[in-house]
Amino acid sequence: KYTIMRKNEINFRGNMIDNARVEKFLWQQKGQWNKWNIPYEDGQALYDLVLRERAKNILEIGTSFGHSTIWLAWAAAQNGGEVLTMEVDHRVMEAARRNFKIAGVLPYILQCQTEARRMVPKLSGPFDLVFSDGDRSHYIEIFEKVEPLLSSNGIIVTHNVTSHGGPKIKQYMEFLENHPRFETLILNSSPEGLAISRKRV
Repeated sequence: KYTIMRKNEINFRGNMIDNARVEKFLWQQKGQWNKWNIPYEDGQALYDLVLRERAKNILEIGTSFGHSTIWLAWAAAQNGGEVLTMEVDHRVMEAARRNFKIAGVLPYILQCQTEARRMVPKLSGPFDLVFSDGDRSHYIEIFEKVEPLLSSNGIIVTHNVTSHGGPKIKQYMEFLENHPRFETLILNSSPEGLAISRKRV
């Protein structure tokens, strides 16, 4: 079972994003997010990547309180797109929704309360960019399930690849390094690390 929290009854493509409002919210909240959210610097890196790649259809695994989602949606909106974000915790999901409203990006976000591993195979895609920031022990499984949903130039971005050691991350990094269909670079916009995996041409 899963629950989708839909956007406002509004044609989001006709709703212009208020850049100043989003930027003000993110700046005011800088350094205030808990450890389950990405650092400000990684949010900026995601924003820049989405704009540079002109990504429209974005999938996020692991919403938490919505910091990364806001960055993704802010950029996607400027490309004429939106973000589908998944979170298993209903209370966290509600808190994220409040943040989306304050930041002014709610019309560009579709929230889904579910366990991503079970829901992803039911999606049709294609997605231009997938941001994976859920349970690190499932990174490989999530990667393999979202790969068929990627667009021709799709990208999978994974968080916490340098800040969190242990066998699971080591196994995941070896998986990326040896993947025949993807090239991966590590972006250290913060000490936490982003793995950016792009389909080989």
